[in-house]
Amino acid sequence: HTSGAGESHVDEIIGDLELLKNPTVGLVAYPGQIDIRVTAKANSIDEADKMISDMVSKIDHRLGSTIFGYNETTLEQVVANILQKEKVRISVIEYGMDENISKRLRKQHLLLENSVNLLKKPENDEVYQLSKELYEQDEGNLILSTILDASSQESMILNLFLIYKNKKFEKVRSFGGHFNLVKPWAENTALDFIRKQFC
Repeated sequence: HTSGAGESHVDEIIGDLELLKNPTVGLVAYPGQIDIRVTAKANSIDEADKMISDMVSKIDHRLGSTIFGYNETTLEQVVANILQKEKVRISVIEYGMDENISKRLRKQHLLLENSVNLLKKPENDEVYQLSKELYEQDEGNLILSTILDASSQESMILNLFLIYKNKKFEKVRSFGGHFNLVKPWAENTALDFIRKQFC
């Protein structure tokens, strides 16, 4: 599973491997996530597993930190493992996301109770101020702000802001896909944004 790179970018890096007949390599695109499937035909399961393992190693080498997991691994599980290792919990400020990031992190037992779902789009300085207040309440934890402005099909913008250990990280991403996919894209993009701060 990869995140943080579009299908065309992943295709550019491993496109030659997708032309092979055995093992086969294929891409499956989801909003904010590209999966790579490797299959092989052989005389035995062990031989097929070896072919798959060798191909996965090649893909790993080329894509590096773009890969976040394998098989059943989810982005929120990866984030949970990272934050548990760091002994950190998280507060989330969300606008335009239907609290979906909070829901995914709550299942991982990472979410602090002071997380906020905003009903009105905030100005940047309001986000900074609220993030700062939450950080001061739970110093040592991580504050993630995700503001999704998808008011029109033509302009779908995700503003990400993160505070951790008195450091601030910001990112603005735009989405050019179908309007119905913008929220799952924003969720995966936000979770990958957290992951990338620890890679």
